[in-house]
Amino acid sequence: SNNIDRKGLIDSEKRSASRSILDFNVNPNTLNYDLQYVRLEFDLDPTQQFVSGTMTSHFKMLANSANIYFELAKNLTVSTVKYHGQNLTFEHLTSDEIKINFPAALTAQTTDSLSITYSGVPDSTGAFASFEADTTDDGDPVLATLSEPYGAKGWWPTKQSMNDKIEKMDIKVTTPAEYTVGSNGKLMSETILGNGKKLTYWQTNYPIPAYLFALGISNYTKINSTITTTGSSFPFLNYVYPGFDTPSTRASLAWTATSMQTFEDHFGLYPYRNEKYGHMQFNWGGGMEHATMTSMVNFGQGLIAHELAHQWFGDKLTCGAWNDIWLNEGFATFGEHVTYEKLLMSPSQFQNYLAGQISDITSDPGGSVYVPDSGLSNINRVFDGRLTYAKGAFVLRMIKWKLGDDQFYAMLKAYQNNPAFAYGYVKTPDFRNFLS
Repeated sequence: SNNIDRKGLIDSEKRSASRSILDFNVNPNTLNYDLQYVRLEFDLDPTQQFVSGTMTSHFKMLANSANIYFELAKNLTVSTVKYHGQNLTFEHLTSDEIKINFPAALTAQTTDSLSITYSGVPDSTGAFASFEADTTDDGDPVLATLSEPYGAKGWWPTKQSMNDKIEKMDIKVTTPAEYTVGSNGKLMSETILGNGKKLTYWQTNYPIPAYLFALGISNYTKINSTITTTGSSFPFLNYVYPGFDTPSTRASLAWTATSMQTFEDHFGLYPYRNEKYGHMQFNWGGGMEHATMTSMVNFGQGLIAHELAHQWFGDKLTCGAWNDIWLNEGFATFGEHVTYEKLLMSPSQFQNYLAGQISDITSDPGGSVYVPDSGLSNINRVFDGRLTYAKGAFVLRMIKWKLGDDQFYAMLKAYQNNPAFAYGYVKTPDFRNFLS
């Protein structure tokens, strides 16, 4: 099933390509501020393909400016932009940007805030969907989001550039009371509001790029426990479709703790231990490594391992440009290698697995793990199974072969813990320079 997982995985990790992107890695219009805090207040119903919300942001100006830009799909409607109690004028541009005008220019290095209230029907067509109200195989409503790579602006106003993580998020979601809401960070409260509604409040205090924020809303069964590693204990929350609550699902979920310990031994301490790890089920193929709470189509061990490895490589350390996506996907695929070798396969099975990977990588003569600029609009090139995933993992195998196991895993631990990269961004030259 590993190949099936991978194909489904690639399908989900490339879902939300966008049709109009000024620049795939950095929008020059958003360079004049640092997005520090975001509060999102949503009113959502998983039976409705509809988003309604207010995004409040605290930002630090990096230059003097009378304008600020946020990215939001043009098919959504902004009703108001509030600034210290007053309405600001704004333009919603066809480039999927909101250009907001301040009453007077803001000064560099000052911190300020504003709120954007908006609503509409997020695009749900084809490869561009990042927000989808759907039903499970049992006919239950489920609303799930998947923003990687360019889809966050399809359902909330944000900054997608791969140079700015949001330091803290408060996520407040009002839904009909019968549903459970999964998201990033720590579950602060679930409050029955009395009008047939419920308010769910999540908070994350770990820096997060826009594409790793997600929601899952359905009539989930909660399978909650604690993972204890040599590091310490932290909550393990799993939101599973009722029809998937089987002994085999529960066994796979329990196995996650084994995989977690193995990764801590080889990569370093789990990066989000002050909050949680967990899974929330969705209908998209494969999985998506939303920070602290991966979205999963099912609970195969290879898929669990791949997404868990991403919490170090992809989430804590995020590629600083989509050209460098192998630093996310090659490393997570190598994480699969570690679990196959140490936990799931005999030596001969593992050798056969590697031989299959080599045969896949060499089935075409060329191709770099690095995605050229010309490939960024082609999501199949960005998330190329042969180059980004399989070959990316083999670049690490080659380095491991040169360094030897002990030095290699010591290097990985030091790399993911390096203050220049930790909870930030990393590009291929950064990794190369770190190695040398």
